[in-house]
Amino acid sequence: MKLSLLSATSSPEGESIETIGWSSGNELFTCSHNKTIWKWNRSGETVSKVYESSEQIQTMHWYPAPSQHNRGSTNADIFAVGYSNGAVGVINKGGREEHRIDAHDGAVLSLKWNIEGTALATGGSDGFVKLWSRCCALRSNIYHSGNPVTAVAWSPDSTQILFASGNNLTIKHIQSSTRYTSWGGHNGLILGVDWNRWNRLILSIGEDGIYKIWDCFGRLLYKSSSQQGCLKSVSWCPSGEVFVVGGTASVMLCDKRGHILSKENTKDGSIKALAWTIDGNQVALGFSNGAVMFGFFIERSMEWFRSKVTLEDMHHIKIEDYLCKKVQILEFQELVVHMSIGFHHLIVITALQCLVYRIEDWRTQCIINVKDTRMILKQCLDSFLVSDMMNGLHVFTYEGRNRCNPLLAGLRTELLHNQNVGLSRDTLAFVDCNDPKCLRLFDTTVGKEMEKVIHHSMPIVEIDMNQQGDSSDRMLIFIDVDNDLYIVSLLRPYISKLASLTTKALWSSHAHIIAATVEQDLIIWLYPQAAVIDEDLLKVLEVSKECFKGKSANLHSFQGMRCMVQYANGAFVTRSVSPKPFMLFEYIEGNNWHLAKKLCWIFKAFVGCVGSCSSTCYTIWYCRGGI
Repeated sequence: MKLSLLSATSSPEGESIETIGWSSGNELFTCSHNKTIWKWNRSGETVSKVYESSEQIQTMHWYPAPSQHNRGSTNADIFAVGYSNGAVGVINKGGREEHRIDAHDGAVLSLKWNIEGTALATGGSDGFVKLWSRCCALRSNIYHSGNPVTAVAWSPDSTQILFASGNNLTIKHIQSSTRYTSWGGHNGLILGVDWNRWNRLILSIGEDGIYKIWDCFGRLLYKSSSQQGCLKSVSWCPSGEVFVVGGTASVMLCDKRGHILSKENTKDGSIKALAWTIDGNQVALGFSNGAVMFGFFIERSMEWFRSKVTLEDMHHIKIEDYLCKKVQILEFQELVVHMSIGFHHLIVITALQCLVYRIEDWRTQCIINVKDTRMILKQCLDSFLVSDMMNGLHVFTYEGRNRCNPLLAGLRTELLHNQNVGLSRDTLAFVDCNDPKCLRLFDTTVGKEMEKVIHHSMPIVEIDMNQQGDSSDRMLIFIDVDNDLYIVSLLRPYISKLASLTTKALWSSHAHIIAATVEQDLIIWLYPQAAVIDEDLLKVLEVSKECFKGKSANLHSFQGMRCMVQYANGAFVTRSVSPKPFMLFEYIEGNNWHLAKKLCWIFKAFVGCVGSCSSTCYTIWYCRGGI
């Protein structure tokens, strides 16, 4: 994956760009040193001057994008700005200032809305961190530091605030007067921080030319080498998979582990500001010489068995067939926003359409019109899920038929992500955004929410659902904030623990088999449903494959018998699972117990699989008798 930069466009005033931000309609707003705010379209063209101030604007942040949770609200058309004289203003999209208050003694250096849009955090040169309401009423003075507060960020659940002061980073709980964590972050002034709500990781940059990744407890996970010059700006992509760091005449695209995917040199000075679109497919860069540049993802690739698709540029996708050694190019008039390949179908979402292709012949199977920015694209065996900010969730078949539109009370689509949503042919599951300890279920065959709700003791961060069988075979695996892996049957919600210290877990696309990276080992459970029957039996069905200690392995995909593992340096390694368990499940699903018995006679460990799958005591003892 690389970041492709369009040619820089100078701002109308030609002054240094101080801060930038995207509206919910994907319009870019820039503020330059001459105290004016300009609106740009997504193609990099200026539209109009929106606002002119008598004071220098130091920072800006747009109100969170609307969703079903706050549909009809006009709040999404406003943004907050911080002035050099210590004032904070709230301005609407048309350029009218709705509120203005004196917030700090000195310049306001940073401000951020929380994800709900109910609170605004500000940091000033006076060393104060303050919390304000939507109407700019002071709620509390969160913290006072002896140094200017150069950057602030909210925690994923909006209960804590991260801020940088001098060379220290501090996390402060908004409901406690004494509860905080502080540590030394950099050898020099910290210039920027960001906290991603999906991976819960913290980014920081400083004058020392180093970017660092921390966990939510302040533990260092990654430290980069020193870059030439100081780093001026940093921002997570909304998906949490990559981030961008802007420095002196260069911009770096990095994955969530810190590995540099691409580095582009620029000739327009230092990158002072960064901002992502809501869908995370485009980033805007503001330069010290007044130039504005737009970046897009290219060379982003995905695989499904023998097929590989690569986003060559914003309008072309290259398709490669490993077996036939054929190459084909798909061309699109509109900007490609999302793409996904799986279960013998390729789905491409552009700015105006959703197109479905069959892998067998790469012909367009159906075209669905798109009305809003798509946030989620997830596939299962016979259907796929898409979501947008205004209209919620939609489940379509691969023929283009709208199977259902899940309507759930309190649903907030902007808080849903591919990691906290699970989909199968008959069930949709997702983490409750209002209570992350709960999993809510939706029956996609009848279009209704299920009465049963799965409750857990800790917040859940990632889920996955098996694809084989019918609703009686449906099972979920999930990972909580403590990195513990659990499995639960939807037929009778009994939660069983599979492992601790789990970084990633996935179901196989072709069988009831789970693969997970646990303590840098790849663990395979040949029939994890046995955990519901007998946990001792589960240990018999567990296979461990070493993934080279110290390489920070992470499971990337599990297609059929092939596991793709990624190391911290970005390298991918394929680990294969024995085909014999897949043969056994094929025999069992076809009720061919005679061949299943023969396979167990050769490989005695498989008798546990047969015993777990068998529906009667007769078949259990029949297969055991062959061993």
